[in-house]
Amino acid sequence: MYSQVGQRSRRRPVAGCIGGLVVVILLLSGLGFIIVRLHGGVALSVGPHPSVIIHNCDVPIVVHAGEPGQVVLPGIFPQYGQDTSTSTIELGDCGSISGINGVMLTVPAETNLQFDTNDSITVLGVSGTMNLSTNGSRITLINVSLAGQSKIDDNGGTITMSGALTQGSNSSLSDNGGQIDLTLPSNAAFHLNANGIQGPIVSDFAGVQASIDTINTFQVDVGQANSGIVLALDMNDTALVLRKGA
Repeated sequence: MYSQVGQRSRRRPVAGCIGGLVVVILLLSGLGFIIVRLHGGVALSVGPHPSVIIHNCDVPIVVHAGEPGQVVLPGIFPQYGQDTSTSTIELGDCGSISGINGVMLTVPAETNLQFDTNDSITVLGVSGTMNLSTNGSRITLINVSLAGQSKIDDNGGTITMSGALTQGSNSSLSDNGGQIDLTLPSNAAFHLNANGIQGPIVSDFAGVQASIDTINTFQVDVGQANSGIVLALDMNDTALVLRKGA
């Protein structure tokens, strides 16, 4: 028999334990970073009345009004460009910012939007100059004020808007064979210029009705003359519903 007296068990080097602990901490930190980005996105500081641009998108876009002074982009590593001098953010790749439900953005309540997508667009609670285009899908604008020379074009889907037209604005809504459903304040005043082939027209505002010749242009002052607000409707066999809101 061999005596075990005096033999000592080997000890793991302290440096190895510390190194392993550091690796674990780094992994946990990285995981925490990813979770935070997935949940809260990336917040970018912007000036007053910023602009957000998205080109050639193939997924739904949903925009919510949020805190002033920041635009929140979804995704872990969203691809974007930012011009701080003009407070403009341009997103070049929807894939880097889209989730299960498409692109979800949060912007200040006063923001200019320029979107081009083959899917639907939804804007909630935002005011500004908007150039929104879809390819036969739905555009929904709720509690939205159109400013400047806004253009909303769905190329055959449905445009639904509830909101207002700002003073001095010259907005255009264009539809090809679908429907425009527009709700404006009951005391709204604007000059309506409707062009193209009219479908059925239902209106709560006096003076807005289908003409005898459906292939026609009609113009009418709604509320009062010389309001300083112009709304153009470009229709191609388009149904129009014009409602009075609160």
